[in-house]
Amino acid sequence: MSDPVNYVLINSLGQEYAFSNAWMPQVSPAITGYTVTPLYQRPGGMAAGDSEIGPRKITLEWTDVKEDPADYIAALNSIRYVARDSARPCYIEERRAGYRQEVVREMSGDQADEGMYRHSGKKTVSFHLLGGNWETIDEEFQESSDWMASGESLVVNNPELEDVDCLITVIPQTTLATFTITNTANQNGLTIANNSFRPGKTITIDGRDDGQVRMNGVNIKLSLAIGSTFIRLAPGNNPLLYESTEGGAKLQVTFRPEREEI
Repeated sequence: MSDPVNYVLINSLGQEYAFSNAWMPQVSPAITGYTVTPLYQRPGGMAAGDSEIGPRKITLEWTDVKEDPADYIAALNSIRYVARDSARPCYIEERRAGYRQEVVREMSGDQADEGMYRHSGKKTVSFHLLGGNWETIDEEFQESSDWMASGESLVVNNPELEDVDCLITVIPQTTLATFTITNTANQNGLTIANNSFRPGKTITIDGRDDGQVRMNGVNIKLSLAIGSTFIRLAPGNNPLLYESTEGGAKLQVTFRPEREEI
């Protein structure tokens, strides 16, 4: 039996259908063929040369129970809509691991039993995987603000199921001596003090890659106040509260999904 996996079906228009853990996937083995060369010029021959990987198939099934028949078939209708021919290419993505593969929907249907008070049965959808191997996706998310006054927040949505590190860019609107950024979703926060913060300067707080704080490329990590922590984004909405008694700033937050090998 296959383990539950969170797959997402996405088309060229950016429309998505997320398969929850209720869907059980089964990926067929790769169909491998070999070129055949004659053996001593006699019929039969022998396998030789490089292997050729043909199409595979991924089938997802879900046993579902709904009181409303319309709710029961809604999932299949959504899948059919996202995977329609006019919106190709379509991909199955495993975003937690950072892989995807182009697909074409082969079949979708259900084996339903209709009772007096419920509609139940097994939904099945299958796709042809057009490539022999999964390709890597390197997705990056970014949220930016306009000029923010002290006490205002930039809300950053993290679509992942776990906390992620981020890179924060701060552009001062006026000369600043100190500012504080707090993620009110998890209370991660930092304060930076430096008399050189002024318009035209860019401060980057890199909690994602190298754990450094820079102003126009120059390391100023010593400007971090004691007790500061690099901000992590919790799953869902993260209001990043900006505070400074000297003036406003623009914020930009960049992050990548956490990746797990599969």
